Amino acid sequence: MGTIEALRGRLFSLSLTRTAFAWFSSLTPNSIKGWEPLEHKFYEHFYSGTNEAKLLDLTSVRQTRDESVVEYFKRFKEIKNQCFNLSISEKDLVDLAFQGLRSYLREKLEGHIYLSLTQLQ
Repeated sequence: MGTIEALRGRLFSLSLTRTAFAWFSSLTPNSIKGWEPLEHKFYEHFYSGTNEAKLLDLTSVRQTRDESVVEYFKRFKEIKNQCFNLSISEKDLVDLAFQGLRSYLREKLEGHIYLSLTQLQ
């Protein structure tokens, strides 16, 4: 890579979090020889629609019987991060996550106002 392309690649990698960073880290070292191939691979992976989750995927997330609250929220957030084109308010996300909790937890938490997923968690 040229100097500017190398800088772009370095800054790009530093900007990634969660799912995108995991994808980037899984690339074979030195397998991409420039900014354009990296950009193409990124779009191919994240915007092809094959790995994209939909609102239906998010609404169907339910805490399983043996799953801790931490594990449930981690899974919920991972699916949410795969909803690339989803425009939803934080309050609606909180409501979806709340509905996915086991019933005994929902009963304990009812009546409170949660403004973020972190607060609900």
